[in-house]
Amino acid sequence: MKSKIFFLSIIIVFILTMIPATVINADPAISGTSLNLYKGAGVLSDSYVKFGQYNGSDIIWRVLRQDDGTKGVLLISEEIITTRRFDLPYNYWESSELRTWLNGNFYNGIGEDNKYIKRTEISTANNIGESEITNDYIFIPDHPLLTSSPFNSTIFSDTKRIAVYSSNPYIYWTRSKFFDMLYYVSSINGSCNLARGKSETETGVRPLLYLKPNIYFSGTGTI
Repeated sequence: MKSKIFFLSIIIVFILTMIPATVINADPAISGTSLNLYKGAGVLSDSYVKFGQYNGSDIIWRVLRQDDGTKGVLLISEEIITTRRFDLPYNYWESSELRTWLNGNFYNGIGEDNKYIKRTEISTANNIGESEITNDYIFIPDHPLLTSSPFNSTIFSDTKRIAVYSSNPYIYWTRSKFFDMLYYVSSINGSCNLARGKSETETGVRPLLYLKPNIYFSGTGTI
């Protein structure tokens, strides 16, 4: 069924049961705010959102955090949505095939809901300590995200990082280079550990996006 969104029509699914180990936790400790993402909006940061579609199926996202209430609410796909190569043959996020696909075909394929996605400045560290600055609608995780709340650990063994593809834990890309190794991109494998892969390797894709501020949410239930 096609997802329909207006200011009161994003479907939020609050967690009412025990969360399995493969599901990441949202960030409950946002400085200066309560657990609600927007004052008065009533949505908890530990929630699910049904938003947009991929290949005709609804996408389930997990609410991560708010980022000060002006940048918008950060969502990460609950599961790996597909597998794709990062690029051929380089490992620069800014010029990568994956970034182009996410902000082109995937973004357009989300449907009419994509008008609620905020284009956001994204910083990605490169091999020599500099940062690539891009402006993206859709992106993928990096090391800082995966080594901070809600993942709660700098050790790449936190099971909250696990994501599934076709019902099984599977490896997925980050947008971070694998140290100073040309052509290699960091990833998280099915055992939630840091891995590396050549940029032309077919690997899982787990998108993130920011919804625009001041969108209202409604809905109840389990995932």
